Amino acid sequence: MNEKLAIVRASLAEKRKKLKEVEEKIESLERMFAEKKALEASLQAKIDDCNKKLERANKIIVGLAGEKTRWTE
Repeated sequence: MNEKLAIVRASLAEKRKKLKEVEEKIESLERMFAEKKALEASLQAKIDDCNKKLERANKIIVGLAGEKTRWTE
């Protein structure tokens, strides 16, 4: 009976070790996910800023197109 108990305890210890490894991997992946989400938000903010700048630049170009005609005359 003691031999069976020792085998079961050894098996339990091995399973706990594997569980700990899996939990550490999950924590690592969750941290990585959070970092990537923050990076995504930052990049999205930059994209929005660039789009606003492009809109303003387009307005300036359209406005200057009329000036070109006026200066040519």
